[in-house]
Amino acid sequence: MSEKRENQILNSHGEEHPRRLKMLHLQLIAFNLSGILPPANTSGSRCKTMMYHVFTALSLVWFLPAITLQLIALCQRLDDIEVATAILFQVSCYLSTGIIFFYFVWNRTELIKLFDTLEAGFIGHMDKIGSPTRRNAILEEATRKSAVITRALFGLCFTVEIAWGCIPCILGYLEYLTDDEPRDLTNDRGRYFGLTMWLPENVNESPTYELMHVFHVIAVYTVVSNITGCYMLMFAFAFHTTTQFKILCAAFEDVDLFVQRLHNSGRGRRRNTMEHSTDVDLSTEDGNYNYVSGSENAEMPHEGNFQGHISGSLGPQYSVVPGRRDKAFDLRYPNDFNITKSPRWNTEENPETSDIEKCEYSLLQYLIECIQFHQALIKFSKDMNKFLSPVILIFFVFSEAMMCLSTFQLALGQADERSFKFFTSVILAFIWPLVVCTYGDELMQQSAAVSRAAFGCQWYDRSPSFNRLLRTVIMRAQKPVILTAGRFYVVSLATFADIGNKVYAYFTLLKRMNEK
Repeated sequence: MSEKRENQILNSHGEEHPRRLKMLHLQLIAFNLSGILPPANTSGSRCKTMMYHVFTALSLVWFLPAITLQLIALCQRLDDIEVATAILFQVSCYLSTGIIFFYFVWNRTELIKLFDTLEAGFIGHMDKIGSPTRRNAILEEATRKSAVITRALFGLCFTVEIAWGCIPCILGYLEYLTDDEPRDLTNDRGRYFGLTMWLPENVNESPTYELMHVFHVIAVYTVVSNITGCYMLMFAFAFHTTTQFKILCAAFEDVDLFVQRLHNSGRGRRRNTMEHSTDVDLSTEDGNYNYVSGSENAEMPHEGNFQGHISGSLGPQYSVVPGRRDKAFDLRYPNDFNITKSPRWNTEENPETSDIEKCEYSLLQYLIECIQFHQALIKFSKDMNKFLSPVILIFFVFSEAMMCLSTFQLALGQADERSFKFFTSVILAFIWPLVVCTYGDELMQQSAAVSRAAFGCQWYDRSPSFNRLLRTVIMRAQKPVILTAGRFYVVSLATFADIGNKVYAYFTLLKRMNEK
C-alpha cells in the first residue's frame, strides 16, 4: 500500500469534495482508536503518520502473544470443561478480531475509497434531485439515529473492557489490602486476571504481577477496541447506504410535485426563447424547488435542488417531440457502471419548442438524474459487498461460537466477577450480529422500495419516453441490494434467527455433556 496514495485519498475531500455529509464522524473515532484508519490530522505530518503506523503494527502484533498464552492454558486445562470453554471463547474472539483487523488494515486504501464515496461521492447526485428540505430531514434523522446506536455500542464495549481488564485487577488489590493473612494462590494464579491464559509461577509477586497486568490490560484493549471498530464499520456502511436509498425514494416520490411546479411556472411566465434564456423561479416559501434554465456554462449554487434538469442544450440527435427520440437511451444497468448522458436543450436550435415540451424534457432529465443516482448506489453497494463479504463470513462463523460459549459460561458461572464478565460478553456477542443483520435487512428492504416509489408517481400522465425509462428503474429495483457472507449467508434478520437456533442447539449439547 502506497503511503503517498493513501494520503492523497485522505486529503481528497478538501479538493474534490468541498462538502461532506459527515455521517460517519462518530464511527470514525472507533476506527481511529482501533488502528484501522488514521485520524485526519495525521496526513499533514510525516511524524504523526509514522507514529500511527507504529500503533497499528503494535495492535496487530499484540494478538500473537495473547493467543499463544491462551492456547497454552487451554492445553493445560482440557480436563475442566468450564475453563476450557472459557478459553475457547477468548481464542475465538481474538482469532476473528485479529483476522478482520488485518484484512481492513491490509486493504486500507480500498476502505478509504469506500469511506470517501459514502461521505462525499453522492452529493452531486443528491443536489440535482428531490426536495432539499426533505433530503435534509432524512439526513438529520439518520445522523441522530446513528449517533444513538453508536454511543450505545461504545458504552457497551467500554463496559466489557472494564469487566475484563480493570475489575479483576481492582479486586486483587482490594483483597490484598483487606485480608489479614495472604492467600495461597498457587493453584489459582489467574484469579485476578480477566483473561484465562498461561501465567508464570511467581505472577502474584511484585513486579511480575504489575507487568503481567500491563500486558493483560493492553491485550483486552486491543481486542475490544478492534471489535468496536471492525464491527461498527460493517454496521455503518450498511446503515448509511440505506440512508442514500431513502433519499432516492424521496426523489421519486417528489416527481409529481416537480411536474406541478413546472406547469405552474410555465403558465405564469413566458419569454421569447429566441432572444433570452429562460429563468423561472420555482422556489416556494419552504425553499423546496429551484428551476434555472439558461446558458450551459451558467454557474449554479451547489446547494440547488433540481438544477440542471432544464439547463443546457438538447443535442441534435434528440427529437423535440415528446415521446419520440432518434437515439435510444442505454439504461439496461449492465454489470459495469454505465453513466447515461443527460439530454440538453438549446433555445437557439429549437426556437419553436413549447412550454409543455420544455417541461417534458426537464422531467426526462430529472428522471435520468435519478437513474444515475440509482446506478451509482448499485455500483457502490456491489463494491461494498465485494469488500465486506469475506469478513462478514468470518464474523458470522465466530459469532456463533462466541454466543454459544459465552451463554454456556453464564449458565455454569457463579455470582461473582466471572459471571458479570461473561454476562457482558453474552450481550456483546448477541448485539453485534443483531445490529449488522438488522441494517443488512433494512438495506434490502429500502433498495427494493425504490421500485414502489417509482411506480407510485403519476406515470399514466407522462410521455412514452418517461414511462420507458421508469419501467427500467422498476425492473432493476425489484432485484434488491444485499450484503452477503461469502456465498453462505445473506445478511438479514432471517439469518440472525437461523444463527440463534444453531446457538441454542449447541448450548443444549454442551449442557448435556456437562451434566454427564
